[in-house]
Amino acid sequence: MGFGGEYVWLVPKRAPRPKMMVDNFWTDIRGSADGNRNDDLAKGAGGDYRYFSWSNNMDATHYVTDVALWRTGDAQHSPTDGWDSMTGDINKGRGGDYLYLVWRKKQYCGPKGF
Repeated sequence: MGFGGEYVWLVPKRAPRPKMMVDNFWTDIRGSADGNRNDDLAKGAGGDYRYFSWSNNMDATHYVTDVALWRTGDAQHSPTDGWDSMTGDINKGRGGDYLYLVWRKKQYCGPKGF
């Protein structure tokens, strides 16, 4: 189901340094724009503004290695087989299919103090 708006795409990037590794993502859905951000996933579609946020917790032991979008006709409460974690529904409140960012994690045992 199309919602109109501009084309938006995700471009995964590999962390060049351990302190830039991501350990978690979440969907941030707001009724108004965040003036500090220009990465609205629903840009030009009207309605709520949708952003991905993430954390770089250096005390974590597992970090994201792979990401994908998962589209399904049914609400999900845990990721599909082969994936470790997922965001909430990116399309929440829009009707139509459910859309999630899913990811795999791997343990990082590198040097502390990076």
